[in-house]
This record gives sequence, structure tokens and C-alpha cells, in this order.
Amino acid sequence: MITWLNTPFEDVIQATRNLYGDFDCEIEWDNKLKEKEGVYGLTTFLPDEKVIITLDAKTEVETQVETLGHELAHVIVGHEVEHGAEWEEVFDNIFKEYNRYCERKYSDKNQKKVTYKGCRGALEFIADIAYGYDNSKSVKALEKLIDEIRIEALRALESGEGYRI
Repeated sequence: MITWLNTPFEDVIQATRNLYGDFDCEIEWDNKLKEKEGVYGLTTFLPDEKVIITLDAKTEVETQVETLGHELAHVIVGHEVEHGAEWEEVFDNIFKEYNRYCERKYSDKNQKKVTYKGCRGALEFIADIAYGYDNSKSVKALEKLIDEIRIEALRALESGEGYRI
């Protein structure tokens, strides 16, 4: 069985539900959103009241999570409200609740806490698991492997083949 130990996208959605109840929208990734629109995320309000949030697929996860919170704030305030005091309050509330929710969900007083930040941190995390917490020689090899996977995945996505692991 494969299980996610943390789910930042679901956590942002849950934080928003905690504050504003359930809401309807669909979320998708677009491989070229930043290229086409010049933005990391976009909320589209359709005439049939359907709402679609689109996130740029090539953006770092941390930015995607923040962008999802940004777009969820648009869903909550509605299409009539632009970036302003009302929208900003909702956006701030979502991220305060997200931080509170995640702190509670992921904190475990009996578990060793290690913080890995950024891409380098992700490599150190993988190396720690793969090499018994001695990653001094393995990070470079993982960087090379991840670069190869990224290049192949982007090539496959751009050619329309899709990418499977």
C-alpha cells in the first residue's frame, strides 16, 4: 500500500472547509498556464455556476499550495469580489487555519521532527530514507536522477504522451 504522509493540497482544502463549510469547485493542473496566462493559478466562474481552479503544473509544490489557497479565497468571496480587503481577509484566514490545522495534524510529541526545506531539502529527505540517514554522498546522485526524471516527464507531457511512474 502507498500512503501519503502529508497532503498539503487536501490540507488547504480542509482548512478552507473548516472556516467556510463545504463548497463546490473542480481543480486541475495545466502544463502551460504560466506560459499562456502569466499566472500560477486561475479561478474560472462559468455561467452554469461551475467553478474551476487551474494551477500551473510546472510550479514548485510550495507555490502551488499557496496559489491554491489564493484561488480558494476567490471561490469563497465569489466572482464579483476582486483583490481587496474582503478577499485578503479570507485569504489570510485560510492560511492561518492551514497552519493551525497542519500543526495539529502533523505534530507528534513522540516523533523525531526534522525539517527539510526547498528542493535540496527534498533530496536530503529522500537520501535519509534511502541511505539510513547518511546522505552525505547520495544527494548528488539523487539530484542527477531527479533531473533526468523531470526532463523525461516534461518531454512526455509536452508531446501529449502523458507520464507514468
